[in-house]
Amino acid sequence: MVELKPFDIVAVAGLWYMPHHWLIKWSSHHRWVHNAVVLDDAGEILNPIFTGMETDKLGKYQGREVAICRYRGEIDEQRLSAWLTKTAAESKGYDFISWLGFFTGLKQLTDPQRWACSEVPYWLFQENGNRLTNLDEPFPYPSLPVFNPEFEIVWRGILA
Repeated sequence: MVELKPFDIVAVAGLWYMPHHWLIKWSSHHRWVHNAVVLDDAGEILNPIFTGMETDKLGKYQGREVAICRYRGEIDEQRLSAWLTKTAAESKGYDFISWLGFFTGLKQLTDPQRWACSEVPYWLFQENGNRLTNLDEPFPYPSLPVFNPEFEIVWRGILA
């Protein structure tokens, strides 16, 4: 496994027995169904899940296929850290409403104080001087860091 760096993005491949995973796979046409943000080189992650934003360990995904994606350009670590801290503190939980928007395409179906897993890494970079897309994407897929040329995959495999 590669040495982790703060602000690496973790993409996790889905499991067919998880109902929401097959919905993401079906709509995105990709296997990547979850994102988390690496906080330190010891594998601590900010993990937006159904119960809210949690600090967790990357080892939680042991036995699963993951891709570690690293932003290619220069980043302002202080700015990104401040954004993550503020966003996690102000979060009101998971953005269940965004799922309706995700599948219907209605951009107004999102709650700015609630977060889906793929929104956190996307807006972390998009709002802090590291544009990932020319136009703001209201419903970014978890596969975005895997396929976006602004990121490189520094490690991919089954997490041991």
